[in-house]
Amino acid sequence: MIDRGGYKINSLLSGTVIVEPTKDAADAAEGLRSVTKQMTGVELAITSADQYDGKATPIFVGPSKAAEDVGVEVQQDVKVGDHYIVRTTDRFIALVGNDDQELQGTGYAVYDLLQRLGCAWFGKDPLWHVIPKRTTLTIDAMTARKRSATPAPT
Repeated sequence: MIDRGGYKINSLLSGTVIVEPTKDAADAAEGLRSVTKQMTGVELAITSADQYDGKATPIFVGPSKAAEDVGVEVQQDVKVGDHYIVRTTDRFIALVGNDDQELQGTGYAVYDLLQRLGCAWFGKDPLWHVIPKRTTLTIDAMTARKRSATPAPT
């Protein structure tokens, strides 16, 4: 469903998160599922690209061939530092970051999207978490490319 030039995410919540089998991407996908469930009560399905049936709108989490196939690619190299892309369209959502070695770009991409949806974390204690309750989550079609302020290791 299109909503004022954006994608109505509530239709995605019955959709599918697609991740490649890496720990960073799996952790980021689980974070997305957990927070969106707190927001809406709906739990996202998570699957691998080879198990995706193509019926639901895909949410690509982490670097993968499937994300590359829709034009979202982030260089995986610790020397270039943490960076990520958040892209939302009427066909997919892609949350892809540089996860090389100790980097966590995909996690940053997930939390970037969640912040755009109104979430905030001011401390580790849940008392300091802002997770708005929603029946509908809407985000405009957009692309954000972000780099960490922390320089890459040399």
